[in-house]
Amino acid sequence: MSDFSSMLSALKQSASQVQSSDRKPARKDAESAVVPAVTSQQPRRQGRNKRSRDGVDEDFDTRVVPRFPHMHSSRRPRGAFELNWLVIGAQKAGTSWLHAQLSQCNCLRLPKRKKELHFFDWHFSKGFDWYSEQFGDKRENSLTGEVTPDYVVLSPSMIREIHNCFPRLKLVFLARDLTKRAWSAMCMELSQKVTGLQCGEFSSDAIVPQTKRQRLDNLTVAQRRRLQEQSSPDSMPDSYFMDRLSSKTHLSRSDYATHLRNWYEVFDDGNILLVDFNEISKPREVLAKIATHIGVNKDEAKRFVGSLAGDEVIRKVNAGAGKSALSERPRLESQITDYLAPFRSDFNKLLVQKGYDFAI
Repeated sequence: MSDFSSMLSALKQSASQVQSSDRKPARKDAESAVVPAVTSQQPRRQGRNKRSRDGVDEDFDTRVVPRFPHMHSSRRPRGAFELNWLVIGAQKAGTSWLHAQLSQCNCLRLPKRKKELHFFDWHFSKGFDWYSEQFGDKRENSLTGEVTPDYVVLSPSMIREIHNCFPRLKLVFLARDLTKRAWSAMCMELSQKVTGLQCGEFSSDAIVPQTKRQRLDNLTVAQRRRLQEQSSPDSMPDSYFMDRLSSKTHLSRSDYATHLRNWYEVFDDGNILLVDFNEISKPREVLAKIATHIGVNKDEAKRFVGSLAGDEVIRKVNAGAGKSALSERPRLESQITDYLAPFRSDFNKLLVQKGYDFAI
């Protein structure tokens, strides 16, 4: 069997066996619940999660949550590293676009090389010296922050430790319609299989085995096209996506309210800004609102949004070109919407409690 045939066979096998690749083993006690695969049942709530180095969700063990007493605000020496803001979510909700725009603001200090640092979930063992080195040169009065949309699912213990270090930290969460967000995430997950990632893995910089990378590099244009077709959403039945939706990875990222409440329990309401994804249709207005929330003064925020080129500020970033439209699969769209209804209702209640006038 050729390398290419082997890759196609592995891809099909991964899709057909996805149920066993991402779920926890079933508990033996009578109280255990089976994750439903049909839309007539409600999704099961997930426990506290973290992401491993390769991007797969795992149960978060609070025993491994680090403490950084030397970085606590009460002990940190003057002039030490200060984190001013974070964009904590949601995944597939415009955070790449937001990162691209904020990177152009002279008042803000963002990572030098890439958007997502994953310090608080993957790389905390490297310490704050490593973390601070990831950012650009410190300018006078600049505000340091980053955009890692997986931070929203951090454990309460990690959130408390972040607060111990940076109690004045400003947080931003972009809230997209749950159905569209989940569909976008599942399409991204499927397409990334081409580069060697498995179901549940999302990291764009995950380590791909060298042998697999070499085989990909050696494929002809026609072979690459066929492999892309195999990983297209159009090649998968509705049942595949409903099974993926019921996995721990996608359920956790759909449960906005549960995760955000963990942040609200630690940070003041005024430190957290929830943004309606639809506001991106008025990009300068929403950018000005976000910039002022994270600490940019109003005059500077006005200059910042006014300096952005018209074609750049509306350009989509990491939008999944070529992705099949969910609207072309109305039955599946209805199933996903019904399945995520409990999460949608819970988040809308949270929005009302916090005084917001939009809903998803």
